Amino acid sequence: MSEQVTHLALADDVRLLSVASPRVCEDVKGSLREHQDKMRLGALTRGSEGFAGAMVKVLREGKTKRKKGDGEKLAFCIGTMAHRAVDRMMKPIFESQSADGKCNWQDISVYHDVFLFDRIYGRGRKEPYSPGALEPRYGFPSAAGVDAERVEEYFRVMFQRAMLSAHTLIPDMSDPEGWMEKVFGRVQEMTLDVGRYHRALTNPDEEIFGRAIVDVNFYDDGDPLIALLRDLREGAEVEGDEFMLRCRSRDHDSLYARGAAKGYGYVQVTSEYWSGEAREELFMDEIRR
Repeated sequence: MSEQVTHLALADDVRLLSVASPRVCEDVKGSLREHQDKMRLGALTRGSEGFAGAMVKVLREGKTKRKKGDGEKLAFCIGTMAHRAVDRMMKPIFESQSADGKCNWQDISVYHDVFLFDRIYGRGRKEPYSPGALEPRYGFPSAAGVDAERVEEYFRVMFQRAMLSAHTLIPDMSDPEGWMEKVFGRVQEMTLDVGRYHRALTNPDEEIFGRAIVDVNFYDDGDPLIALLRDLREGAEVEGDEFMLRCRSRDHDSLYARGAAKGYGYVQVTSEYWSGEAREELFMDEIRR
């Protein structure tokens, strides 16, 4: 998927803001504290407007009799909202910065990802990434008596065996053609060129970097919200009035700061709806904006 790093980075930061915020209820905070992995999975899932609001409604109606997995589902839904915040802020930039044909929209996406891979995840030194994540070729560890080709073949066989034992697809026999179209439409091919990311990281094109990062004010360390996030990432406790004073975005702030603010806004209105402080109509409208 395009902008995987950007989607994960913003989801992680929205989670930090939400857990620290005095305006997010404890149920929502608890879900995000305990299920970061499910929030991240949601952040890599498209189409939240089709199900997230309805799913939160179902979970809210059953919150007095919570079932195992409800917290994970809530975290996943909030992750999809963070995905939406990225799309709302970044996708227009893809088109505008590649409109003259001197680069394509994928270039802009790659440079966004690489910038955040470097700035937020320390070039893979911080989870969920590893230092070799953007290497075009990852060297096999050297050890006496180890044949890299045989080990690679071994893992290839094990992967195939895992796939063979994974699942059986059961078609809808009332509409097999429609079922096949849905299956084919939901398969996402592995088409990203990791070498392209590596080149952007180690030998960036100044023209594309300017278009993707500088010209659009993609990320600014001077933004109040980004300064707050930097402290939260480092483990600082920012609570109460101090949090509210620092958790603000301005019209001229960077795209990333405004995206984080938008994602946090989705969580805040979700919390208000969950706690009965916001009407369903308001909640549904706000998370689709």
